[in-house]
Amino acid sequence: MNNKGQLMGLLIVVIMIVGFMGVALIATLAAPIITFTADTLDEATSGLGMVGDANMTFAQEVSVGTANTAIQSLKWVTGIALMFGLLGIIILAGVIRINPSPVFIGFFLLLAVLLVAGSIFVSNTYEDFLNDGGEIGTEMMGMPIQNFLMLYLPQIITVIVFIGGIIIFSGIQGDAYQWIRNFY
Repeated sequence: MNNKGQLMGLLIVVIMIVGFMGVALIATLAAPIITFTADTLDEATSGLGMVGDANMTFAQEVSVGTANTAIQSLKWVTGIALMFGLLGIIILAGVIRINPSPVFIGFFLLLAVLLVAGSIFVSNTYEDFLNDGGEIGTEMMGMPIQNFLMLYLPQIITVIVFIGGIIIFSGIQGDAYQWIRNFY
């Protein structure tokens, strides 16, 4: 039995979950900073009026105003990307279907507890930024998907690890999913 290959499959899923938590924290903290900066720039450049023959107000609306409108959608784009990231982790657990030895269940549970503990730290860090009362915290209040995902991250990670563990340790060999592996 190839225990090294089985262990690598478990580690890949765990590394993907850790990577997801890191990217989620960075994305949910960067999005409000970027949108706040775009709002400030839009307000600072609006109402410039006429400069010579050039209508600077119209130029601002066409350039900075349009860019600001696009940047404001970053809040929803990052939220949906995070939701697809969670779905991708579950799909990854099904794709790498390894049927590991039952010996690895204890190791998987240890990693699961560490993941949940790490997600508590990430969630609390996000909540500290959310409740700081500053401009960034105010911008973060306008991100409902990210707020839900980050504030309930420990519960979400627990469910993802539980579902991933069921998929990985269900006993079905990877041959049943060979058609998925043929795509890459």
